[in-house]
Amino acid sequence: MNKAIPETRHLVLAVNDDPASDLALYAWLAERGVAVLRAYSTEHALRLLTRARVQLVISDLARQEGQILNKTAGIALAQAIRALGCDAPMVIFTNDKSPQIKTLALEAGANHVTEHGDALLEWLRNQGI
Repeated sequence: MNKAIPETRHLVLAVNDDPASDLALYAWLAERGVAVLRAYSTEHALRLLTRARVQLVISDLARQEGQILNKTAGIALAQAIRALGCDAPMVIFTNDKSPQIKTLALEAGANHVTEHGDALLEWLRNQGI
């Protein structure tokens, strides 16, 4: 018997220069009826945000953008999103455990920063996903 496809309830923007690393997350979101817009750079994400109303943004912290590794791309994205007037909740997922990064990200407009997959899923559930 085929499993029923859930109705789309949310649109999430996921920003990662290596989307293959997020396949399990995308599957988890799809099981909950979440449609995912994928962006591969800060610039790409901002273009998508001007074209679609998203309910939530998930971003990695560091991204290869062009020929440069931007170690704080997620922070720059948070600032740019807030400058656009977008108030969608935003989480930054990172391997960087330094408290300074978390402070900078929150000051830039991110709502949550985590390096743990389980904490990310819990935060997403708390957002109604």
